[in-house]
Amino acid sequence: MVQGRRRRLAWRRCRQLWPVPRIPALARLAARPRARAKESIYQKPQDVHAKGPAAVLLGTLGEVSSPLKAPSSINYLAVRLKAGETWRYEPPADHTISWIALASGRLTVPEPAEAGELVAFETSNQAIDFRAEADTEFVLGSAARHPYELALGYYSVHTSPASLQAGEQRIAEIKVRLQKEVRL
Repeated sequence: MVQGRRRRLAWRRCRQLWPVPRIPALARLAARPRARAKESIYQKPQDVHAKGPAAVLLGTLGEVSSPLKAPSSINYLAVRLKAGETWRYEPPADHTISWIALASGRLTVPEPAEAGELVAFETSNQAIDFRAEADTEFVLGSAARHPYELALGYYSVHTSPASLQAGEQRIAEIKVRLQKEVRL
């Protein structure tokens, strides 16, 4: 790795992210504009295109793009590296937010990360160099920063304090209803 091109990790890590050693299926979630209808889209494995060790689940990697239309400037990749293998991710210029979640194995990026960990990187659009210390599977997400501050709730993230309050109120209403129905 070239010293000047490495990214340091912001050590926000969550151990035991997955109770099993592999991810059997990946759920892809992205913020959508309110006006767009909610939808679920399922892809067959043969419809997912790859560049090197990275399958492009959402967004674009070089000349390879996902057939799914991203609601914003975001990439979501599933990466498999063999022990000793290296790979460099060059994010698009506007992608300053990035993270990885390891399903199996161990990586050096340049600090060590292992299966079950979620690692958020410092805000930057510099390349990220990975070295697999064991056979490794992980997902990588990168995106452009939202143009607004986010309101963080206990269970959710919203685009304003008002939408956070409305969401929490709705959850409270559902809780009361489920308790009345003796379903909770």
